[in-house]
Amino acid sequence: MKSIQQTRDEFFRLMADNGFESTGSADYDGNVIFAREWTRTCQVVWYGECASTYRVTARISFGTPLIQLYENTLTEYLTSERTAGLLYSYIKNQQDFDFILTGAQSGDGSQGKVPFLLAEYLEIRCISNVIGICPISENSIFVTSQRDAVICKETVTSPALLVIGNIAGTFLRVPTLRQRMQSKGQEIHLYPESELVSSVPDDTVRLLGIEPVLQQRDSEVFEDSDPSKAARVLFDYYKKWI
Repeated sequence: MKSIQQTRDEFFRLMADNGFESTGSADYDGNVIFAREWTRTCQVVWYGECASTYRVTARISFGTPLIQLYENTLTEYLTSERTAGLLYSYIKNQQDFDFILTGAQSGDGSQGKVPFLLAEYLEIRCISNVIGICPISENSIFVTSQRDAVICKETVTSPALLVIGNIAGTFLRVPTLRQRMQSKGQEIHLYPESELVSSVPDDTVRLLGIEPVLQQRDSEVFEDSDPSKAARVLFDYYKKWI
């Protein structure tokens, strides 16, 4: 059986033989972190031509190798406001639309603000927590959404923005394999940011104030050494909610 030192020496040789270099930093246990990065050029929507990176970091801790993979680590990130502004500019340059379907998190920060900012920019209704959609006519659909413990069903007329994905188990539909094959030959249109930002609205959304929301449970403290009495009190309290 190999010792921890033998495993550590073999790991260092493996890193050197495969082009990994020390990053000059260590983890909280003092283990040296090695890294290697591969780069290629690709086309990214909103950005245009960008360098796509694939980075691997490795270290060994108490004889166990720890590997982490990073793909497309951008040095510049799209904020929620910037993403919503770019989408707004694109939509305003298109023909009239009926409904917009978005995911819950569309920005690099995954803050869940993009759909609501976009609806504010477009000055249209926004419905979140959508779990079901059914077309009714050319300009109306039947929408099912979840609001706390209540299921809301309503007929929505265009224009409107629907947010899908912020309820567990609900997702935007992805293209099937057949649909992907059918669109394989279609040209990809790039929209550089320089052509879109000219029509981004200014000061559409303003923060007017922030107030703390106090949340606490409605509870009762029952002190008694007799468990049967505590059980009766708990049962009486439970009956109030059924």
